[in-house]
Amino acid sequence: MNRVISLVLTDDSVYLDSLTDRVQDELTTPLSMAAGVLEENGDITDLVKAVGVVRAAADLVRSELPEELRDMIDALRFQGR
Repeated sequence: MNRVISLVLTDDSVYLDSLTDRVQDELTTPLSMAAGVLEENGDITDLVKAVGVVRAAADLVRSELPEELRDMIDALRFQGR
């Protein structure tokens, strides 16, 4: 999850800005929520929920995701983190 957050929610927003508006709309809030859980050292239940929300949001825009991001999110399905 850290890799996905680091890729998309960087300080300079270059990667985020390169995504379609729809992808940005679907992923920004779930990724921000997941980042908050990680930053606050939230419990595993909160992290699993956050990952689930990110995966569900990504599924809505799967065809618009860059391959690298899609692969990273797909990997979350098997790792759970």
